Amino acid sequence: MSSFLEKFLNFLKDVKLLYVATSIIFVSGIINYVIEGTTLSPTMVYARSLRYQSLIETVIYLFVTLLGIGGVFLLLKIENQRMKRVATLYFALGIIILLIASILPFWIWRLKLY
Repeated sequence: MSSFLEKFLNFLKDVKLLYVATSIIFVSGIINYVIEGTTLSPTMVYARSLRYQSLIETVIYLFVTLLGIGGVFLLLKIENQRMKRVATLYFALGIIILLIASILPFWIWRLKLY
């Protein structure tokens, strides 16, 4: 059991993990919701201002951020693949997921403004 604990603590010491976690927190707008969004109604789907962000928007942005990270992860897995078909599949899925994650925030902003 102690080896599992040691591995877990070594995993937490990795600076890259801390960097990715703080990037996800800032990009998804969790800090913005904590500062500005608490004045909004919790049932509000989206605020009609780019300044404010509702709880549902924060969850959507978090999902979009994790989706984009997943797409980039698939693109990075191409490097380790020996089989061309699997590498092509990873490339196609990674690009599609990355494009969807790139378009969704603009769609939400369009809903907010119009």
